[in-house]
Amino acid sequence: MDEALMPMRTMLSGHPNFLADIKGVPGLTAFLYPGHPEAARFADHFEKFVNLNFHYHIRPSVPAWGARGGRWTENISTYTWAALKPTVRTSALLHNFYDGRNRLLQPGVSLLGDWLLNCLTSPVAAQDNRRGYLPQGAHSNVYGNLPPDILRQFAQELTYYDPLLAEHLFWATTANDKPFEGHPEHKSAWADVLKTRWANNNGTNPHLVSAKYTGYGFILRSKFNTPDEMFVNLQQIDEGPNYRWGRAAQGGNGVIYYFAGGKRYSFNGNEDVGDGPFGDVERITNFGIKKRPGYRAIGPYRSVGRNDLSEPLYDFGIAQLATVNAGAQAAPEYISRSVLQSESDYIVVFDKVADRQTDGRFSWFVKTEDEFPQIFQLKPGAAAIDAAIKPSVSNYHKDPAVLPTKGRYYDGKGSFLTLVSHKKSVNAVATAYGCTVQLDGGRRDYVFRDSAPVDYQEESRSFTGTAGIIQQYSNGRYAAALFEGSRIGVPGALILLPQKAAAGISLETTVNGFSGRFQSLKPEPVTFQFKTKRTFYLDGLPLPGETLKDGSLLINMPAGHHQWQYSNTGVIPEPAQVGSTIVSSHSVKIGWQPVNGALSYQLQV
Repeated sequence: MDEALMPMRTMLSGHPNFLADIKGVPGLTAFLYPGHPEAARFADHFEKFVNLNFHYHIRPSVPAWGARGGRWTENISTYTWAALKPTVRTSALLHNFYDGRNRLLQPGVSLLGDWLLNCLTSPVAAQDNRRGYLPQGAHSNVYGNLPPDILRQFAQELTYYDPLLAEHLFWATTANDKPFEGHPEHKSAWADVLKTRWANNNGTNPHLVSAKYTGYGFILRSKFNTPDEMFVNLQQIDEGPNYRWGRAAQGGNGVIYYFAGGKRYSFNGNEDVGDGPFGDVERITNFGIKKRPGYRAIGPYRSVGRNDLSEPLYDFGIAQLATVNAGAQAAPEYISRSVLQSESDYIVVFDKVADRQTDGRFSWFVKTEDEFPQIFQLKPGAAAIDAAIKPSVSNYHKDPAVLPTKGRYYDGKGSFLTLVSHKKSVNAVATAYGCTVQLDGGRRDYVFRDSAPVDYQEESRSFTGTAGIIQQYSNGRYAAALFEGSRIGVPGALILLPQKAAAGISLETTVNGFSGRFQSLKPEPVTFQFKTKRTFYLDGLPLPGETLKDGSLLINMPAGHHQWQYSNTGVIPEPAQVGSTIVSSHSVKIGWQPVNGALSYQLQV
């Protein structure tokens, strides 16, 4: 408890999992010797450690960026669990067997739990249709990718503090999950605490959606908890405290993980983005430009590198866009990497560089026994090259002659536009404005993605900007999204945004008109041109707007996230969101924000 080893008073020593190992000892001592005259002081010292660790090693939310907090300092493959195991177990013993005080309940604990929940991938058939964690950081597959038992014990300790989060974590775990580090453990106090009244609790479906986390990256989801579910992670950590996120790409910056239809379509070995001395695109799914080696750089290619997640996450349901900007190690030659996801069908990756002569490499790696997704390298049209990687002792693989992954490289000059899909039926063709995509059922997508604004007009479809999509269905239905630009149009509707507006908007044809979503950092005047006369609703309330001389409707759209509808039969309310729960003996008080257009609410127990 003194400052000679892992100090806590004059400074907060690291790394967090080391501190947890040491400061767990006073807590365990209070549990083992509750009659010791210093037992209460031992327990208090442990609690102060939890308070400090959970304050300084959990990334905060950044409302200005629309980024959620919760990311732990240490990598999620190994060291997050190495910190939580002694923390949660010791806290549970003190809570349940010492004095009844729950010392895990510190500021930041709900943020951490939310991040651990949202990091879970879509289900993988090869792992009993369980959701798992990505191979991010050192020793990424050594302990397995499924949630360890400590996550369920974490949920138990949150039951009477954040009950909805606890229920969601119960849903994602089982009472039979294996312990972290995988060593067989005899029946002990740990098992008694874990397999109590919560053992048969199957939890509550969290209905996860796309999210953006400070210092971690973007998580894109579509059709959650259905056979067509798709999960994509675009990773970028920041320059805050980081531990063992990996040497390659300075911790996996720019790496894409792709899961869909019950399969995993990208992967890396234990130390490929860990302790291994590998380059930014050498053994991982990434992109890099050729650049003179810098500090601690390995190989000739530089990924986007570390940076703040200042770009918005656009999630319009039908399509999504996530962008990470290049940091100091790759700028100014490398500008940004973005993922445009179309429903649960495919992604379009755009690696934007400053010069047409800039040499770049796009790489994609899968597990040795897994299949590659379809990869259409549209611009500059680079051909695939099999990645000739060699076994390495740093992979911690049982048989050094067996490689954990196989990969492909695509080398070329200038910005790269690449479409990736797990669906064999998808076909993509490059165009001047981006690409066209043919899908099953006669659907045809027009993807607009370029460094400079493109101006497209054809058969009542129109677009002006640098990022957007129009989805055309065989039954005449349309859906479209404008992420970067000033004009988007489909038959019957045209939407105009101010030039250089930092805003995005979507529209879909409905039986009774049109609907869509709007997102902006600041208020923007938006012009709507409709062929038919209906009522405009914003967030469930009628909004008359201003009718212009040409019949257009000018709506002053407020900042934030909003839903709009143009209908002659009223509105479809948005789902209600639970705002608070206060649990007491035999009762619970639930609070939620009223939803415009809702006539009633239904509560399920």
